This record gives sequence, C-alpha cells and structure tokens, in this order.
Amino acid sequence: MSEVRPRVKFYFTKQGGFFVFLCFLIYLAAINSGINLLYLLLASMLSLFGVSVFYSFWNVRGLELERELPSFGVCFQRCSFFSSLRNLGESPRFSLWLEEWVVGGGGVSRGEVLEVSPARHFCSILLGGEEFCKSFSFVPHRRGEWILERGVVFSHFPFAFFRVQREFSFSQRLLIYPPLYQVRVSHFRLVLGEEYARWLLASEVSEGQFRTLRRYQPSDPIRRIDWKGFARFQEPMTKEYDSFCQRSLIFCVDVRRDSYRDVEDFEKVLSLAASLAVFLIKNQWELALEVVLGGREGVLPLGRGKGHLHSILGQLALLELDVLPSRREGLHFSNLILRWGFSGRKLLGVEKTLTPSDAAVYLKSDFRVLN
Repeated sequence: MSEVRPRVKFYFTKQGGFFVFLCFLIYLAAINSGINLLYLLLASMLSLFGVSVFYSFWNVRGLELERELPSFGVCFQRCSFFSSLRNLGESPRFSLWLEEWVVGGGGVSRGEVLEVSPARHFCSILLGGEEFCKSFSFVPHRRGEWILERGVVFSHFPFAFFRVQREFSFSQRLLIYPPLYQVRVSHFRLVLGEEYARWLLASEVSEGQFRTLRRYQPSDPIRRIDWKGFARFQEPMTKEYDSFCQRSLIFCVDVRRDSYRDVEDFEKVLSLAASLAVFLIKNQWELALEVVLGGREGVLPLGRGKGHLHSILGQLALLELDVLPSRREGLHFSNLILRWGFSGRKLLGVEKTLTPSDAAVYLKSDFRVLN
C-alpha cells in the first residue's frame, strides 16, 4: 500500500517553455502596439492554461497504487512485479502514465546505491472504481536488497505544456540472490574430487533405496562387498542405502584467511557457493552455512528442502565486504571453505578451500544460467 499523503508536483515540459515564451512575446506586442485583440488573446491563453493546470491536479487525485512482489529474485535474471492503479472516485481519469522506480545495492558493498531507469505504461481512461494493472520488469545486476522505492502517476492532460505527477512512496524490499549457474555432475567432480565424486548419485531416492557406492570399511561385513564396483574401481566398494547414509555439507565463509582483494573475485566465489547449494539441495544433500565476517558470526544449521535453500541463498545475498582491522592498507577477503562428509557408518569427511582461481575455472561459459 502507498502512503496516506502522496506528494503532488508540477513541471513545465519543453513545449510548456515554448508556450510561456510565446505568451511573453504576445504580451510585449500588446504593450507596444496597444491592440486590445492581443490582450484578449493573451488573457484567453492564460485562462485556458490555468483551467488546464487545475484539471490536471484533479485528474491525478483520488488514485491508489498497490504492488504485488515476488518472494525473491536472482541476479542477471529478469524480475517481474505487478502494479495496480485504482480509481477511488466516481469520475473517470484521463491520459495517465504509470511509472515505477527501483533502487538496489546493500549486499555488494556498504553505501553503494544503484537506481534502475523507470518503466512506463499508459492508460488512456480509467473509469470510477476500475483498476489499471500492469507488469513491470527489470534485470538486477547486483545481489543484495533492492527497494521498490516509489511509484509515480503523472498526466499531461489536456495539454502537453506541463506535467502534474503524484508520487507514491513505498518501503517494499526485494531480496536478490547471487547469480545461479547450472552445475552438472562433471562440474561437481572438480569440486569434490574424483575419489569422492564416485559416491555421488544425482537422481533423487527415497528411504531404503540404493543411493551411492562408497569405499569398503573394515567395520563392514565382507558379504556387503559389491564385486562389480570392486572390478570397476579396482578397490573394495560397498553399496550404501538411504537408510544408512546421509550426505551433508557445510559452507564456511571466513575472513581470517588472506586470499584476495578484488570484489569481483568475492562475488564469483559466492556465486559458486549459491550454485552448488541449488545443485546439492536438489540431490537430497543436507547443507549448513557458517559465516565469519569482521568478527561477526552467523550459522545456519544443517537442513534440507526448498525453505532451507532459500535461507542459505538469502544469507549469501546479504554478505557485505569488511575491511580487516589489521590490514588497513587494503581490502582482504576470504576464501570460501567447503566442508562436506557422509554422516553415518563412520565415513571420513572432506574439507576443501575454494579460491577465486577455482571459481574462475568452475564458472566458465559451459555453466548455463538457470532459467
């Protein structure tokens, strides 16, 4: 909902400037010549102009603007929302333009503000009690919190000499996730390593069904050795089922390690983490997120499902860059530390630190942006 008392503003257009200049010339001509017809013409023009301005102010009153926002957006992907302009009065309104402004920033670096050029829709007539609904879209190229700052309704009716606009202020916020890329099993093998990628089965399974092949452990019964897997991988392998194995991974962003100074590198690593999170949640992994930035810690416990995925993406979207107190000569940001392992059956966990150079390798052109 818009605020109770929207602001109404008046502007002269380019044509209005010519109109004022023409009135001034007619006034000079009337003074110099003394012709009453010129005075009558000037009075008629000014009277008509005054009545038009009064009508235009009335034309933009009695309107209400509402919005319907999505729950989230993704960086570099088109984000759409709906605006509804309602005529609360009984008389029709004519020649209305609806304009929306979006302001973004916040999650990239503090104090940075990015304003998106407005989109416009024209309504020729809006009868009493009717609504004018239109879809607006923009492509955010920064992650973080975006604010749909204001909506503007303006009119040139009945003349294009001036513009009377009414601004509706909003405080609606839209969270933009980091860029998401499609991660394939071959890409994930680069992250996890060839040895552990053998255990990855991309298809979803229900409890009690076969999930992965893993390395044989001394505590396992000999009868559980999978001989086909033994012949394929040249080492003892055993089948793991969903009831015995639960895969989990922890993302950890830690600034206590010096790694790189470039903001783009930081964004690439966060994009990689977000893309991996989508891939792993779809494949029934449990994920957790740990963040240590400038002495501030944040933890999302292990979880699964779409709701938990949105919590992780939301945390990654709002991470801000801080200057380390001991490194005042420049900005030093962290690597992304990924820890994952298999809970149950005493399987070893794995820890790997992703650097910006790793992200540059993973986020190549063969990673297709998710639609």
